[in-house]
Amino acid sequence: MVKPKAQTLQQRLGFFDEDLKSPKHDELMLWLDNNIETIVNEKFNKEYTAENIKVIIERESKKIQNIIDNYNSSIQYFEKQLTLTDRERNELPQSLRYTNDELNEILEKNNRKKQILQQFNISVSIPSKPRITRIQKKWELPVTTNNYQNKYTIGFIDFVASFNVPVLELGGLISKRKDQSFELDYYDFNENELQFHYTAMEKTILVEVKSEIKSLGELIRQINHYKTYVSGDYYVMCPDNQYKKTLKDQGIDFIDYK
Repeated sequence: MVKPKAQTLQQRLGFFDEDLKSPKHDELMLWLDNNIETIVNEKFNKEYTAENIKVIIERESKKIQNIIDNYNSSIQYFEKQLTLTDRERNELPQSLRYTNDELNEILEKNNRKKQILQQFNISVSIPSKPRITRIQKKWELPVTTNNYQNKYTIGFIDFVASFNVPVLELGGLISKRKDQSFELDYYDFNENELQFHYTAMEKTILVEVKSEIKSLGELIRQINHYKTYVSGDYYVMCPDNQYKKTLKDQGIDFIDYK
């Protein structure tokens, strides 16, 4: 029998994926394509438990307390400015000088926002977790070198799925920044958006599809070679799951074919 000619680096290293040519491989690929929405929701989009929600509420409560603490620092700073003499106030940089009316307006605003946070009930209703429905699917993704002068193909990843995982967080909290009027790091918030909602966390999985695993070591070698060029979460899908635990121990997850 004539040995097939090597066309990729993977093949030159002695790995020829004959499984790709089998009708069963196509059947598995089509099954994966048709069922990927169910698979990613079962693996990555489980409903939050009461304990999960408790941890999230504790995390967001700390953020709220940080904002309150910073408002307290801000209030103390501007209250001190009210007590300055005209001479002391004129010694301040121009950008840090305020009239009494301006200071009182700032203090009123900060005290009002601080009061809103202190009275906010963080245990407000948690919205239902949305289902992952928008999934970008790619068959036979080429794995190539990063050298564009001598770029060549390493091999092909059978199936790649990219999607967004819903992550629960308290909306309306504004990221850390410096107030221009005084040197304190702090967080702010938008009172009109102060509620729980879901943000999107990007996720990509890469799947090697096998109708059977003739050599476990060769499969692990193939995937580890791919990892050198394409980082991400690798999975194997195969009707035979006898190597599921061993693959997991090697950092390769498993998708059960049902």
